[in-house]
Amino acid sequence: MVDHAMRNLPQMQYFELVMSRLKLALVILGLLVLAGIGAKSVRTMARANNPLQIGQCTWYAFERAHQFGWKIQFDHPYGRHARAWPDRVTNAELVQTPEVGSLMVLDAWEGNPYGHVAFVEQVADKDHWTVTHANMGVGQELLKIDGASIREAKVSRRGELVGFEDGVPTLKLIGFLKRR
Repeated sequence: MVDHAMRNLPQMQYFELVMSRLKLALVILGLLVLAGIGAKSVRTMARANNPLQIGQCTWYAFERAHQFGWKIQFDHPYGRHARAWPDRVTNAELVQTPEVGSLMVLDAWEGNPYGHVAFVEQVADKDHWTVTHANMGVGQELLKIDGASIREAKVSRRGELVGFEDGVPTLKLIGFLKRR
């Protein structure tokens, strides 16, 4: 959870950053427990309520939104790749400003024709926010659910492009899905 760059921060800043990450991990873990999701029950719950493949970014976004009180509904039982969610999710609207509880949707890129979806956990401003997500190896690993790595990552935007963890923005942001 602590990387080399964090160790070089002033003591108070370091403490606040560590506590922020710990708080987020505890909130997610608490929500998983409240929702009855444990290492043994995730597979059963996902088969019963989540139509998406375990471990995919769409599966995690669906689960996390549900924990947040949003039961995502699709117009069809097919074609639910991340980049298609703005057209497929019927109880959401597409906006261009991140909000806690919204879903960040990225378009396809070279090597990934499906795009990516992530849950917005914190918003610093319109161009900087923190997400949790699955099936993309960027950010700090928070926990594993049924073998799937759940990560927290900071995101920044420059125009219509976003980047993770202070990287150069290269991925096209479609927008944010907000519950209706």
